[in-house]
Formats: sequence, C-alpha cells, structure tokens
Amino acid sequence: TFLPEKFMVHHVVVLCLLIFLFFVIVGLIISLFYEDARTLIFSKEYIVNLVALFAVLSMVLLFRKLNVFAKTEFVFSVGILFGVLITVLLYRKRKSKEEEERP
Repeated sequence: TFLPEKFMVHHVVVLCLLIFLFFVIVGLIISLFYEDARTLIFSKEYIVNLVALFAVLSMVLLFRKLNVFAKTEFVFSVGILFGVLITVLLYRKRKSKEEEERP
C-alpha cells in the first residue's frame, strides 16, 4: 500500500533523525568535558524534568498506539502536554532564580 515516493520519504525522514541523534550524542559527549555542563546535566532538577518529559511522551504514544486518540486529537494532546510541560519548566526556573536572588 506504500507508494515508492512515500516509502522513500520515510527513509529520508528516518535518516535525518538518525543524523540528528548522532550529533546530539556527540554534543553530549563533548559537553561532559566541561564542568558547567556536567553540573547542569547531572543535577537532580534536570534529571527529574527529563524523566517527566519521557513519561509524558511515552503515555501519549501509548494512547496513540491503543487508538484512544484520533489523528487530530493526538496532535492537539501533544501540543497541550508539551505546552504545559514547558510552562512548568519555565516556572520552576523562574522560581529558582528568585530564590537565588534573595539575600
């Protein structure tokens, strides 16, 4: 049921994502040589935020796999969840900066 053009587009998208993942891993390895990056990456808040991001993403993908969402509902739910997650992350960062600025 795949047309050859669509099949090739899927291959190109996967190849681009693999190249992107390769550069992310190389950047992570390079950043581990710098002390500021190590303290940021291995901080408790960063790890908690990363786990929350993966939990939200895995739940949305699980719901999609179980056909709980239609395609449009899936797009809206992903947008809303990532919007809420980004808002929470920015709120936490702002709150921690306010706590640091107090004498």
